[in-house]
Amino acid sequence: MITFPKDRLKKILIAEAVMSLDDFDELYAEAGRKHQNVIELIISRGLISKDYFFDLLSREIGVPKTNITRD
Repeated sequence: MITFPKDRLKKILIAEAVMSLDDFDELYAEAGRKHQNVIELIISRGLISKDYFFDLLSREIGVPKTNITRD
């Protein structure tokens, strides 16, 4: 999974009303204790989907999301 700077990720998720500041800090600490990527933990908890995360990421870095799979 992709890594993202903590402060930037926190800002995005709070601005999108995905979670509160306290919720993010708790999840970030838990991810550290479990040696797990915080984004993976947030997705595994069902707070956001992978697709939603990649939509947020593409908007944040200004690169459109593209599907490169074959149908």
